[in-house]
Amino acid sequence: MKDIILPEVRHIAKTIGTEIFHGLIMLPQTIRKDKERTGIQVLLRVPLDIGNLITFPVGKPSERAQFLASKKSITTELYADATSQNHEDYTKEMYPGCVTFSLPSGKLLHCSISGLLAPEDATCAIIIISRVLNIKILEAINDITMRKGKIPHEIFQENHYLKKLIDTYRKQ
Repeated sequence: MKDIILPEVRHIAKTIGTEIFHGLIMLPQTIRKDKERTGIQVLLRVPLDIGNLITFPVGKPSERAQFLASKKSITTELYADATSQNHEDYTKEMYPGCVTFSLPSGKLLHCSISGLLAPEDATCAIIIISRVLNIKILEAINDITMRKGKIPHEIFQENHYLKKLIDTYRKQ
């Protein structure tokens, strides 16, 4: 796998982000217990590789969601973490939703999502990273966990809608 030029994969990231967002918000409230969401902000970036980033909205994310997508990525970089969930602290507005993948060159790729529930943001980020890099979801998860990154436990719970979501993309 070669290094990634993010503007070249914008369409893939936007298509998958849109698909996931609309799939999640269409779930009945008996399955997905949350308030109505208007959109998500997606940010992909290679830290220290100036200009190699993309960011875009899906739907109409709140200003807070737009800000938090960037904050999650920057916080993950500052703490040198594999995920923003590693320093989750709601009192300091530090939320899950950013995951990091190690590229063959040694550079890192961040995918940060904000606008959904925290485990949904992180799950969406894992799926988007796997699609833009054209790797298996399990490869992305293994890379994250090998570097001590925390990921949502819901993606391993039988009958949980996030496990079903991951499994759907795992099969594609």
